[in-house]
Amino acid sequence: MCRITSQILKSYLIEGKNPFLLNKDNNGKTIMLSGTWGSGKTYFWQEEIELSLTKKLTSINKSYVYISMYGKNNIRELRQEILFKSSENITKEKTSFSNAISAFGIDALSTISFDDIDTPLAVEAVKTLFNNRKIQNGIDNISNGGIICLDDFERKSKSIDLNDLFGFISILVLEMQCKVVIIVNSENFIGIEKDIFKRVKEKTINKFIEFRPTIEELFYSIIKNKRYTTLDSYKDDIFQIIKSTEELNARIYTQVLDNCLEWHSIYTLNKDTLKTLVLSTINFIQNHFTFDIKLVDNNIRYSIIDTFIEYKEISLYIKKYFPEQQASIHKSKVIADMHNELNTQKGLSQTDDYYQRLNIFFENNKKILESFYFYVYKLDIKGHTDNEKFKAINNFVKTGILYKE
Repeated sequence: MCRITSQILKSYLIEGKNPFLLNKDNNGKTIMLSGTWGSGKTYFWQEEIELSLTKKLTSINKSYVYISMYGKNNIRELRQEILFKSSENITKEKTSFSNAISAFGIDALSTISFDDIDTPLAVEAVKTLFNNRKIQNGIDNISNGGIICLDDFERKSKSIDLNDLFGFISILVLEMQCKVVIIVNSENFIGIEKDIFKRVKEKTINKFIEFRPTIEELFYSIIKNKRYTTLDSYKDDIFQIIKSTEELNARIYTQVLDNCLEWHSIYTLNKDTLKTLVLSTINFIQNHFTFDIKLVDNNIRYSIIDTFIEYKEISLYIKKYFPEQQASIHKSKVIADMHNELNTQKGLSQTDDYYQRLNIFFENNKKILESFYFYVYKLDIKGHTDNEKFKAINNFVKTGILYKE
């Protein structure tokens, strides 16, 4: 079975023979592009689809409208934003007002006094919203082939009822014979909304498309951005390090690359530094702490939290336990086994104070211990990076500030 790659999906939607989004037979349909949080759905849409789609629609006098549902409070606001953006798209009167409406909402225009505006272009942009002829042009160009993309669908305001929202979309596509693309992480719906979403989407959505890129696809789609050109000679190494974490998240990849770019602007990068920097960045994003080190009898000891003295013993036990494990073993099993064996070795009873404190420690710090095992002993986060550079990298990752002393 052929796996659906991002390139295959792009070709299917806008490039192939009679592509789905440009096929007149698909007017009046609603398409759902779904994927997990951080999988790069929006990045794929905006970087691979949007520009080409806009050009092709403009060439046939049809509108493309992109709207993030994040924070949208009511359907009236959504309806007005669609009309405004469609009107601006068709009349080619691009102004900062389109971006302002995305940021502040359509109702923000009602607070503007024409007397306070001394920029003719801005005055004209506001007047455009209320110009019936131009709005009608916008409506005409949404109809019969225009495309509306509703991104961040699961992040709409709780004040918008899902039944009403799907009802609005159904009427919109049927009456206007346009296409609506919904970009969503359906797993984010909970409680009643989860039940409504599952029930209503089956009646509303005509085409379901799953977006599930591989780590390789997602990473290389992001690093090809021109701003990362100076990292070209490091990109394969960065990819291999990210791959070792099995992390699939576009936002994390972007932060990793930004940190590499900033470090490279001041210091040189080598494979050891790169490994420490990438792993430290990912761990900090996930767990909000870094691994500090100190020398004890010329041996490196890692520290991540302030706790009771037995933590040193646990730290040493992880180091002893790790080589006996298969590379594929799950980190949570290591921690559970370690916990049980520590209690067994000491012959502790449940009434012992140490036993109780040890249990509390494991219960409260399971995620930290798992990360400790995974990054320090499985992936070897420090590697051959010298101690001072290791500390400098972690300080940069933790504070966000990089400077050359």
